[in-house]
Amino acid sequence: MTADGERVGVGNAIDLVAPLLRRLDSLLALGILGGIAGVGAAFVLPAHYRVEASFVPEVSSEIPSAAAGGLSSLASRLGVGNLGSQISPDFYSQVLQTRTVLDPVILKRYASTDADSPADSVTLMDILEIPRTYSPERRLELAYKALDRRLDAGVDQASGIVTLSVDMPTGALGVAVVKAILARLDSFNLFTRQSSAKSRREFLKDRVAEAHTQLDSAEMALEHFYASNRILTSSPSLTAQESRLRRRVDMAQSIYLSLSQQLEDAQIDAVRDTPTLTPVETPIAPAKPTWPRKSVMGALGFLVGIIAASVRTTWRETLSADSPVRVSLTAAARALQDLATRWRRRQQRN
Repeated sequence: MTADGERVGVGNAIDLVAPLLRRLDSLLALGILGGIAGVGAAFVLPAHYRVEASFVPEVSSEIPSAAAGGLSSLASRLGVGNLGSQISPDFYSQVLQTRTVLDPVILKRYASTDADSPADSVTLMDILEIPRTYSPERRLELAYKALDRRLDAGVDQASGIVTLSVDMPTGALGVAVVKAILARLDSFNLFTRQSSAKSRREFLKDRVAEAHTQLDSAEMALEHFYASNRILTSSPSLTAQESRLRRRVDMAQSIYLSLSQQLEDAQIDAVRDTPTLTPVETPIAPAKPTWPRKSVMGALGFLVGIIAASVRTTWRETLSADSPVRVSLTAAARALQDLATRWRRRQQRN
């Protein structure tokens, strides 16, 4: 870029900034008015209270201890499944946002947020202002989508803690909704655990009976071998045969004990009704709304006022009356105004 070009660029920048500096008082005045309007809007806009809770889901495995040693992979091959598998906390964060959990929460009745009738109980479909003109199924679907937008679930991968947050018109309602979601998730987990345990119990009963039969067969073979061969030290082949029979008995015994332990655990899980969620942080109603914040709305209003005043000042003082840009924009504005006027007249005639 040449020196003349640089001087022209600097001159244009000064021409744009100079009117703003001359009108600095009006810029600040409009900015202050915008800030006041923003603070006023914070009193008019509906409040949102964010309520949070966190928990650690139950971590379970089919083999409760390492007593079975290397039999986890062996039992997996026998059809019992991955005995060391655990459900990831990410699973719970996804389940929290499914209709299986949220639909009963939506249909539950809560204290009304209406100041005129606080004693009334209403569902979230009414609180979220879902129109009654829709069918009940459609209202429930729209309420689910609205609640899902207000709900956020996250997982701390390092600690496995699941955090749930919900935005509601009041803090008390937010606490009630969070508790209802956690209670529904716990019921879902309990039902899933018991159903899985019952299916696993029925399967393991057959496997335990089969393993017991195999163990009896191996023990009888070893017993018959001892009855037929009383002196083993003088025959290497008999010693080797004894070792093979002993290994079969030990293996059959290990499998039988492992499956019996799993059957006992499945029988306990089938009737166990202890909570599946360990609370880390209980929901508490916040004293102040999360949104709108007066300070944020005031700052935004001030910024919008400054920008509007800057555009207005630049328009009036930088662009001359015969400027092509100003002429074109003015003509476009008038055309839009004429179009709006014609449309209103046509609506009045109809």
